[in-house]
Amino acid sequence: MASQRRKGCLIYPGRPGAARVSVLLGDGKGGFDAPQHFAAGETASVLTSGDFNNDGRVDLAVVNFGSATVSVLAGNGRGQFAPAIHFGAAGAPRAVVAADFNNDGKVDLAVANRDSDTISIMINDFIAHQ
Repeated sequence: MASQRRKGCLIYPGRPGAARVSVLLGDGKGGFDAPQHFAAGETASVLTSGDFNNDGRVDLAVVNFGSATVSVLAGNGRGQFAPAIHFGAAGAPRAVVAADFNNDGKVDLAVANRDSDTISIMINDFIAHQ
């Protein structure tokens, strides 16, 4: 029986000031394939992951400092992501974490906003269509 190596991945906001997220899939030999880039908002800076649409696949949430938005990119489970859906945030969002803040079984977001010195809680109200 042949052994299979599990591939990992590396996900990061693009170069400083970029409006994209870069994903590097593991090549199974300890390295990474060439990066794939996915559009986010202006000055994408920090990201987190979670299953935001309840499909069992990893999605991304990216804070965009320059456009004061949070972009959510739905993953397909194979290292690809759908075009971003953008949500408004308070001035200069700088950090984001994912957790179920209201105990409804859905992953929500908390965003730290620099200019207003506040934290925005974004409650996930996604309803899956069957």
